[in-house]
Amino acid sequence: MSTDNTAAQLQNWDNFCRYHVNRDWYGIWTRYSADGQIIESFHCIRSFKNSADGNQIYQD
Repeated sequence: MSTDNTAAQLQNWDNFCRYHVNRDWYGIWTRYSADGQIIESFHCIRSFKNSADGNQIYQD
């Protein structure tokens, strides 16, 4: 892996942790059949939590 890719990946991880972790994401999930038909849609909340050392993300 190149140094540029590694730096970009670390920056991406830092941005994700800064702006999206320890927050709730609200949205609508939609399930589709194999042929692309909507089976169901529902509201959901996805919560992301950071580990104490900042190396892992947990989802609730």
